[in-house]
Amino acid sequence: ALSPARSSDPPPWPLSPRVSGSWPAARESPRRAMDGLLGPKLLYGKEEVPTLSLAGVGVVGLYFSAHWCPPCKAYTPQLRKVYERAKAKGKSFEIIFVSGDRDDDSFRTYFGTMPWYAIPFADEVRKKVLKDTFHITGIPSLVLLSGTGNLLDKSARAKVMTPSFLSTLPRIVDLKDWGPVPSEPVSLVVRHNGQEHEIECEPDEGWELLRMQIF
Repeated sequence: ALSPARSSDPPPWPLSPRVSGSWPAARESPRRAMDGLLGPKLLYGKEEVPTLSLAGVGVVGLYFSAHWCPPCKAYTPQLRKVYERAKAKGKSFEIIFVSGDRDDDSFRTYFGTMPWYAIPFADEVRKKVLKDTFHITGIPSLVLLSGTGNLLDKSARAKVMTPSFLSTLPRIVDLKDWGPVPSEPVSLVVRHNGQEHEIECEPDEGWELLRMQIF
């Protein structure tokens, strides 16, 4: 089980002074919110991918960290465990690394230990605007956003380590568009303990709940 964060956890390491910036996502349509906030491209492994590939994700974490920071290097493997457990449980959760590394080689070495996305290292303006927007004064820091760019938690470093965190994440299957709810009764065959039971589900009598249980 995941251990709750302790009050004795080391404080974040200081970063350079904040720069002025604005939150582009606040002015964008929901479909383009993450694109406006994070830029058009992200890194995934060694490849550049469009930021719009995050469309439909329920919760996105911005992970501010750096290779030179000892608390970050201790925290990253624990965050990776949380991320991998979320994926194994079918949760709609992604993380984007916002690097505070001092050179590209350090960034690539550190990012190579991570299974998620990253802001391109060369995009210094984007990284500074994100740090300023979310008032990041130390690392490691983790900010949680909705898939449309709305702020959920600006200080989630300890929160994601609690045993209950995974249960708060939406499931991928629940966010998928399965089309409109049927307007007519739906006949279903349910198999349980080797026996088949035929039931009829009315659209206004718990179809959504039944759909969630089936999928």
